[in-house]
Amino acid sequence: MGHLGQDHALLRLLEATRDQVGAREARLELGGSPPSAPEVLYVTVPPGLWRIVVTYDAEPADRAARLERLGAMAEAFQGFIERRHAEEGGLREPVRSHVGISPQAQLDEALLALAETTGALSAVIVDSSSPVLWGRSHDALDVVGRMRGAGAFERLGQRLDAHHDPESLRRLCAGTPSECVAAVWPGLVEADSDEELLRHALDELPEELERLLLTARAIAWARAELTICVHESRLPLVRQADMSVPARYARGVSDVYALTLAFSGAMVELAADGAVRRATPHLERLLETIPPFEPPPVERGARITTLRRPRG
Repeated sequence: MGHLGQDHALLRLLEATRDQVGAREARLELGGSPPSAPEVLYVTVPPGLWRIVVTYDAEPADRAARLERLGAMAEAFQGFIERRHAEEGGLREPVRSHVGISPQAQLDEALLALAETTGALSAVIVDSSSPVLWGRSHDALDVVGRMRGAGAFERLGQRLDAHHDPESLRRLCAGTPSECVAAVWPGLVEADSDEELLRHALDELPEELERLLLTARAIAWARAELTICVHESRLPLVRQADMSVPARYARGVSDVYALTLAFSGAMVELAADGAVRRATPHLERLLETIPPFEPPPVERGARITTLRRPRG
């Protein structure tokens, strides 16, 4: 198919998208800032560089439903872009070289791309028992360090789930750091070093407060689900979606890990499923190449090593 035929195919796809979501117009964008007007909706096309944008005459009342339908179209656009790239080099997405970039950095980068594609606040990889945060999408999630990050976030998340329903959690995320610390650690006199680091981060990084809290809540939930799977010998973790608002998502990768997404609001389930499904093979390859973690000098002497997919 030449450029003319490709362009007609793209126009038909855009028209179908416009009709599917009942919009006034639909377009495909590359680069620039995402639209923020209330009458405009968009989703990203994996791996996250392109956007499908639709415009209405006024803000639609059923935004979540329309976003879900729009997200379902992303896979069709991804296939179109990949075919055109392969056949003629048009609509080419820039490819970032990974020469000299460690597997750990590549994993973090892939998780950031996945978070951006799904609209999640964060994407992380944890296991059921070790305190290691195997991969994370955002630098702010390094506040405790990789060696103990997952364990510290899990304890914070357990406290949040025990004492805050979704509505009070949203109020907590919108409040001040001091209000948050008082609510999460009421009357706490002594805290371990990890909790102190988290409390300090909540005070010093107010712009990251929501990401830290909701990531902790998602990690606690995902690790609990994964632990059940381990005890019942039914790995990998079957895809889990908590559609409460804020939403959270988990799916097993490389059998023994859980890929976890935290959202600030509702989740477009079809878009999340599609993006995670496409990203999983790449994430699993990167997990296999991460070297073992060395034990911290002050810990009890147990070596923490990279979990590997069972063979056989």
